[in-house]
Amino acid sequence: MLDVAAMRNWGERHAPEVRVPIDTRYVDRLFARGAVSEEKVVAVLKAQKFKPVLLCQDIKADGNEIVDGNHTYVALAWAWAAAVEDGKAPEGVLPSAPGLLFQPADWGQFVIPASRLK
Repeated sequence: MLDVAAMRNWGERHAPEVRVPIDTRYVDRLFARGAVSEEKVVAVLKAQKFKPVLLCQDIKADGNEIVDGNHTYVALAWAWAAAVEDGKAPEGVLPSAPGLLFQPADWGQFVIPASRLK
């Protein structure tokens, strides 16, 4: 577990801003594992409040992971898909979400020990 509220606070001051490429397979996996709900994605789209996603580098065996902001990520993916469908997406520009990148030394300080979870 990570203290994502503290991560976001720290990250807004210290973590480098990056663009996180939109991957439709990742969007599908988020829905398949119940990590996002359509209702919350729609709420993010309506509010148009797109906070940067929090991306942890090398947090799992196969690489990076978004640890906060999955609904924003999906909302931006849907918005991009709608723009493509409407012919309004700029050619040659790949879809992405704004993100804050946490290196292992950065995100490690926000790991909540199992003893504190009881």
